[in-house]
Amino acid sequence: MRRRNFLCLAVCVALLGLAATNIRPVAAAEPTEVIHWWTSGGESAALKVLVQAFTADGGIWVDSPVATGDAAKTVARTRLFGGEPPQAMMWQPGRQLLAMAGEGVLADLTPVAVAGNWDGVLPPLLQAAIKLDGKYYAVPTDIHGLNWLWASKAVFDKIGAPVPTTWEAFNQLAPKIKAAGYIPLALGGQAWQETLLFFDVALGVGGEDYYRRAFVQQDQAALDSDTLVAIFSQFKKLKEWVDPASQGRDWNLTANLIMSDKAALFIMGDWAKGEFVNAGKVPGKDYICQLAPGTADTYLFSADVWAMPRGKQGNTLSDGQKLLAEVMMKPALQEKLSLVKGSIPPRSDVPTDKFDACAQVAIHQVTRNQDHMLPAADVALPSAVVQAITDTATQFFNSDTTPAMGATQLRKAIEQAAD
Repeated sequence: MRRRNFLCLAVCVALLGLAATNIRPVAAAEPTEVIHWWTSGGESAALKVLVQAFTADGGIWVDSPVATGDAAKTVARTRLFGGEPPQAMMWQPGRQLLAMAGEGVLADLTPVAVAGNWDGVLPPLLQAAIKLDGKYYAVPTDIHGLNWLWASKAVFDKIGAPVPTTWEAFNQLAPKIKAAGYIPLALGGQAWQETLLFFDVALGVGGEDYYRRAFVQQDQAALDSDTLVAIFSQFKKLKEWVDPASQGRDWNLTANLIMSDKAALFIMGDWAKGEFVNAGKVPGKDYICQLAPGTADTYLFSADVWAMPRGKQGNTLSDGQKLLAEVMMKPALQEKLSLVKGSIPPRSDVPTDKFDACAQVAIHQVTRNQDHMLPAADVALPSAVVQAITDTATQFFNSDTTPAMGATQLRKAIEQAAD
């Protein structure tokens, strides 16, 4: 009798174990290689959150980091069109992503999106930037704002002045900052950083409507106006206030100039806050965050998204790709990831009570009125036009070209690139 009861108990335990196994997420059947550019301190912390969540659900993550976004995209595209794609690759939403989707090299994520109700939780502007013909082709893990200003609280306490909210105010304050022994404007002398600064100046000087017409719609009348000359004029003035060691400096090392109280201001996307978080810095105590001069009513947004290339299985997602897409869209994952990266979650149903004052500004900007969100250049424009603007802006910033000539060169470069 005891033997029979023992056998029954053993069978029951085995069945319970089998049932428990059956309700766990399906493990990836094969390793999942992921190409990305999250290599700085704050980015690495965010990547760790993602990898841990994926492996906890049974995935096998194969890490393929590349130091910069442009380089990572080049590697991914080479692999993609060379017939040896990774299972997932980091990208940005918008024209370039959707062009690849149109070429038929990306897997359709719509079945995962429908099951997860992505239409119900993602902002419409972000949806439009990752959907083609009603189908999803990327998974968003965060939303970033590009028009942010980061300031050293210690420096501004020392000089006894408020952080400028207009470029005119900065122009007046910069000599005082330099006279006090600080760098007025921290900038990494790399093409993409100088171009990001150019776009923030364009938004701050031209305003939301002008920016939309000139750098989203490529309206010729806007590009022909005196406003573009004024933008180049302000952009040129900033060169005087950048330190001589800026050339070639990475953005995260430039952020350190704020954390070490060597520089007063830094214009950079909110991924910079991930470096502050990683260093244990606290907003309001160690640094000040606010939207870039002249841009307080507008949010210039982008996002980190992950595309899944089509493999040998055709348009059917592999187990690893499906699992990765599902994990990336979990509310708890997006909350934890954004808390360490400086971003905000793309899902509207993620709790926001743990986010700091900087993030609350971003959340307010994204949720209050979609009409005041503007897509960043990489989201709104074809890659050829973005490259034309980058080349023109950086050449102008590092030469003696006049603002009027810079505006003329930009108009011609955009026109040629758009042909």
